Amino acid sequence: MRNVARLKMGYYPLPEAEGVKLRFLLSFAGPLTKQGNALPDVARMAPLERVLVETDSPYLVPQPLKAKRNEPLFVRYVAEKLAEIRGMTLEEIARVTTANAVRLFGLGESA
Repeated sequence: MRNVARLKMGYYPLPEAEGVKLRFLLSFAGPLTKQGNALPDVARMAPLERVLVETDSPYLVPQPLKAKRNEPLFVRYVAEKLAEIRGMTLEEIARVTTANAVRLFGLGESA
């Protein structure tokens, strides 16, 4: 079974430590880029092999954008913030999160 905890607005369906213990993947969206929530702390301590990024379109537009509607291409801002928090390059975060998504969705597996 594959489980994902979608972390938004500083509210978690499970405490972060429990999600990791249960082998959940932790998915970060636009709220990671905003002030006033605990998401940067969670992103800093989450195991890299469990981290995903998403846009949560059409809502939760990342900072610094002021768009009314979120778009998939804005996921870059979430990845950039995650890279900053983790002290990594955007390319490293892209590589890690892509590998995690491939594993989660079984992409490249034979039927």
